[in-house]
Amino acid sequence: MEHTEKFYIRAERYAGLYEKVKRQTGWTTVEIGFQHYDVQSFPFESFEDVKHCRLVVQRQRKQKGEQLDLFDGEYTYRCILTNDWDMTDEEIILHYNKRGSAEQVFDRQNND
Repeated sequence: MEHTEKFYIRAERYAGLYEKVKRQTGWTTVEIGFQHYDVQSFPFESFEDVKHCRLVVQRQRKQKGEQLDLFDGEYTYRCILTNDWDMTDEEIILHYNKRGSAEQVFDRQNND
């Protein structure tokens, strides 16, 4: 079995992180699954044990009538913490989403 030293973790929401994310500029628009998102990444080193990480951020403007919340404001944000600096932001998101879809299938199979 092949092991990898790369990790991809959905970052939890906390006020300090989202304040940093909201201050970012230079977003790039991509299409993922027929939806348009703004994406961006930046170095992230807030953990003592984990060095040289990257936070990949995906944001989507909320639809009219959708309730705004304290953390997200006018956008819904999703963040992935990774040590992979080789893939593009879009590739990281697609890789993470593909893995998440496979885990849902395994969960359904195990619980049927």
